[in-house]
Amino acid sequence: MLELLLLIVLLLIVALGIYLFISKNKKRTKKSTTEKPAAKVSVDPLEENISLLIGLNITVRIKNVPVQAQESIEKTIDALRELLPLILQNHDNTEMAWVMKRMCSHYLPKLINPFVALSNREAQMQTFLESLSGIDKELEEVALLLNSAQTSEFESKARFIKHRFN
Repeated sequence: MLELLLLIVLLLIVALGIYLFISKNKKRTKKSTTEKPAAKVSVDPLEENISLLIGLNITVRIKNVPVQAQESIEKTIDALRELLPLILQNHDNTEMAWVMKRMCSHYLPKLINPFVALSNREAQMQTFLESLSGIDKELEEVALLLNSAQTSEFESKARFIKHRFN
């Protein structure tokens, strides 16, 4: 029942997004070419990345991922949700901020989505959990560096994570 409700909510959000996209494009074609283009609306990077994490979490729940994998994924998502505000507020425009944003938009989806799509997840469960554990360890080290305010090691860790997961 909860899964059906989550699926319906997700579909409504997608439908709303499509409707807004279509209506916005219709307005653009009606505008004359002499009008100034509208100023770009800036998107809050924190909200954008938290939304990506929420989307991943919803996908995992809808697709009935095994409990052990679901708990590990949620642990990683929670760690990122805790670190993102600290990094983006105190270390924005650093390599670490870029890496954490990339973790939300690329690294985690690249790991989670193929696993979720598998028909026989049990066969790949151990490999998946080991990969997720590697991300968790890196996030724990980032948290320790943030708490100790070691900025030189912080940037060094950012470069390491960037190369490890790319």
